[in-house]
Amino acid sequence: MILLRRKPAANRWPNWCAIRKQAPTATTFHRAIKSPPPVHAQRKHAKNSRLSSAKNLPDQFPMDIKKRLRQLDKSTSPAPATRPQKPGRSLHELAEHFGGEVHSRKGHELIISRHAVALQSQHGRTQLQAIEMSGGHLLKLASRNRVSADFSLHQALFVDTETTGLAGGAGTYVFLLGLGFVENDEFIVEQIFLPTLAAEPALLDLLQERLENRRGIVSFNGKSYDIPLLTTRFIQNRLRPEIDLHQHFDVLHAARRLWQRDFGDCSLTTLEHHICGISRNGDIPGEAIPGIYADFLRTGHSGQLRKVFYHNRMDIITLLGLSIEIARRYHEATATQKISVTELERIGRLFLEMRAPEKAAELFSALLQQTGLPEQSRRTWLLHYAQSQKSMRNHDDARKAWQQVLEEHGFSFEASIELAKLFEHKMSDPALALEMTERALRVLETRMALHPKQNDHQLLTELRHRKNRLLRKLNA
Repeated sequence: MILLRRKPAANRWPNWCAIRKQAPTATTFHRAIKSPPPVHAQRKHAKNSRLSSAKNLPDQFPMDIKKRLRQLDKSTSPAPATRPQKPGRSLHELAEHFGGEVHSRKGHELIISRHAVALQSQHGRTQLQAIEMSGGHLLKLASRNRVSADFSLHQALFVDTETTGLAGGAGTYVFLLGLGFVENDEFIVEQIFLPTLAAEPALLDLLQERLENRRGIVSFNGKSYDIPLLTTRFIQNRLRPEIDLHQHFDVLHAARRLWQRDFGDCSLTTLEHHICGISRNGDIPGEAIPGIYADFLRTGHSGQLRKVFYHNRMDIITLLGLSIEIARRYHEATATQKISVTELERIGRLFLEMRAPEKAAELFSALLQQTGLPEQSRRTWLLHYAQSQKSMRNHDDARKAWQQVLEEHGFSFEASIELAKLFEHKMSDPALALEMTERALRVLETRMALHPKQNDHQLLTELRHRKNRLLRKLNA
């Protein structure tokens, strides 16, 4: 067996003591220092390698080598953030261009534009003075109790944001904040613009001040976007977020309950056109706005930003107009019923969901008195009317309505099952209850044989269980 002897450490590693006694040469330099990382290595690894090499170099190496490595490191470091150069316009000229003024706050400068709209005027075909009729009890109904009956559009702050991105998140900034509020006999639109992103703390501080003087917030989809985004910006700036503590009337959700079947997406501009009767001229699509601001920060060009101000200002005024129109629908529904049939039906359904059967019964009774309506609509309204009477424990009126459905519009599972429950539990007539149950069973079994539906098996189980219980009662 041949034994291989391990070489001594002195032969495997550089002898630093010997190196110190002689002038450095290219050979000793390459022996003492690791070769640089490969070209395809990541930049971060390369940077750390150069830093480590520069710090750990022996003192005997010429100063120019250490200096050169440090210079290489500085060449790859990111340049410090600097305020972009705005060609052509100073900050005050920019404010004048937007119809605003420069305001200093928290050591930063903001551009603030104010626009007043008389409440005696119209926004399209919407009478803004109808704000006097937009009581909190109506907005409470429209929001499904998201706001209280003391909520007032007079005291609310209308909020709309234009941001650096559409997805939200911690990296998205609000560069234009639109606020609206009633002041005396005018609706004031206040727009706060960030000339630089560094001025964000001043914008948030001003928003906090405006919130302190107001009770409640009105927005369009702010529940899902604007308010969470602003809350994130407060937290990022180490400020206490109080914006989400206010009562919040979200116009989008209230509008969808009334008009989603009519107008589909229920976007702000769609509702503005169909409800307020306004078609914007010279507006820009919302998805283009982040790019316009990014171009301003990069080049200083502000021409397209005037359109952004116009877009934001119109959004705020339309928020007021839509809030008034929604409140008016609920007022008419509970007072004169002088609104469209479809709106009456949707509000009546909302009353049922909110457990306000008295108001629902009143609306569906008014609908049933109209003539020349589709048979399917009348059948649906009779069922809703019967359900509201049942909720008020007016069992006799509910029975008459369900029986009217069966007599005038043919078979109905809902009417048959509800009558079976009524005969069994309230009128103590298990024979009639069994008759209604067996009829429903026959129709269901026929349907399942021809065109089964998703919940038919569950319904079949319930009807068979009811039939067996009724048979036991009759045979007892």
